[in-house]
Amino acid sequence: MKRFFLVLGLVTISLVGFAQDTLTVMSYNLLNYPDQSPTRYNDLKEIIQYTKPDIFICSEFTANSGVNLLLTNSLNVAPVNYYAASNFVDGPDTDNMLFYNTNKVTLASQNQISTALRDISHYSVYTCESMDTIWYDIFSVHLKASQGFSNAQDRLAECVVLSNYIGTLPTNTNIMVGGDFNFYGVTISGEPAWNQLTVNCPQRLIDPINMAGEWQANSFYDNIHTQSTRSGSNPGCCGGSTGGMDDRFDFIFINQNLRDGLEGAQYIPGTYKAVGQDGNHYNLALIEGGANTSVPANVNTALFNMSDHLPVLMKVATCDITIGIEDVPASQHVSLSFPQEDQLVINVNYLKEEKVRAEILTINGSVASIAHFNSVAGNNQFLMEVPSLQKGMYILRLSSVSGAVVKKFVR
Repeated sequence: MKRFFLVLGLVTISLVGFAQDTLTVMSYNLLNYPDQSPTRYNDLKEIIQYTKPDIFICSEFTANSGVNLLLTNSLNVAPVNYYAASNFVDGPDTDNMLFYNTNKVTLASQNQISTALRDISHYSVYTCESMDTIWYDIFSVHLKASQGFSNAQDRLAECVVLSNYIGTLPTNTNIMVGGDFNFYGVTISGEPAWNQLTVNCPQRLIDPINMAGEWQANSFYDNIHTQSTRSGSNPGCCGGSTGGMDDRFDFIFINQNLRDGLEGAQYIPGTYKAVGQDGNHYNLALIEGGANTSVPANVNTALFNMSDHLPVLMKVATCDITIGIEDVPASQHVSLSFPQEDQLVINVNYLKEEKVRAEILTINGSVASIAHFNSVAGNNQFLMEVPSLQKGMYILRLSSVSGAVVKKFVR
């Protein structure tokens, strides 16, 4: 559903300010929760209050009781009361969950995708219900662990199942796939599942930071490793792996729609990170070596206690929010087209002659292009040259003495 501002008679409601809402998305392996140490909810509370996720993708639940413990003690901690959870499904081995901020996100449906190993969970959610409804297909995965040919083949088989399922989805959706993938690198012969997701998947999945490589035990990637927060000297609790930070197992993959802003939402470049990864703890536990300056000390301790994995976080720009409105005496019904690759045609109606400033803004509010036109009374067609405008979601703002009109569009 596309949105525009329409004038009836001599008065139009026109935006005088706008902003973008932001979704914070986080994926986290919770290490066999609530087994052995259910009071780790206190540690997760510290992490949640620091990261404030709106969409929280989880793996390694062992019981529904853990879901309730986290909702009560980690997420909905006064004054916060807006988190909800998907239905817990007890499948083979450990299980997945989705928590979400009900002020921003609505869960429409969920489905379990069976593999020969653990289930993959699919959650269909939407945002911006009162505006342009934006849909997301979110997946939580936990692939086969450990090195070796047979384990890599198991991961490939799981990813073939996921790819086939994604092939049944509409192409105009925003996809996020979060979880513990247990990928040691991207070499096709050693980790064919990577190629399956990023090349062979019907809607190919994209690493938002474009850091494909041989991550395992490679200090070149020390600022993106996600496991292990523990070491032999400081093994932590609950059966977690040790060895220090030297693996990149945890990801949030996205599709092209979400990367380029083609379906109402867009990944915000520079926001993807492993929470608590400062690049200075290669082969060390989080609580070893120098102070971790990337997070507060209490959060660093909580990350060490909660899991042998770090959570991965990113931000997504989504629906427009009106800051203010006013009535202005202009008739402005805007339609846009791209007759050529580097030209934007703006069709707009004005009641009188006036000077018009046209701005194309990115979703982050920066100016991508500016042009000036003189309107006539009645229908107008303005031509903007936009040779440097990349694919993605933008906002057109037309300003004049009569007021302003704003329209969101996709390049």
